[in-house]
Amino acid sequence: MNAADVLSTLDHWGFSLARVLLTVLWQSSIVFAAVAGLSWLLRKRRAGVRHALWLAALLVAPVLPLLTMVVSQAGAPQAPVGVLPTYTEPAPFLAAAFEPAPSPPVPADLSGREMLAPKVHVSV
Repeated sequence: MNAADVLSTLDHWGFSLARVLLTVLWQSSIVFAAVAGLSWLLRKRRAGVRHALWLAALLVAPVLPLLTMVVSQAGAPQAPVGVLPTYTEPAPFLAAAFEPAPSPPVPADLSGREMLAPKVHVSV
């Protein structure tokens, strides 16, 4: 596996992770906004009720991607939202950046010893 393959794999994983995190972000924002509204409506009730409401919201937020997957598997209709574009492979110039550069041609009349020896010019 060369460096270009590793970068392509990391790019794909990063895109998938960003998609999941953005999904959790907007869904949990809706849940927390609803809980804030309910908490405001229940402001005259005991603090324990509001505390239980917020605790339930905090426990539900990390499970939202799983709930989304279960609902989509059940066949619920879904409207596509174009927040993120679909994943595409990285540009081919990235792969070319990690390939070794060709070595310069070596003149046939020079041996390896002459090439490595420093050239010293002494003038008298």
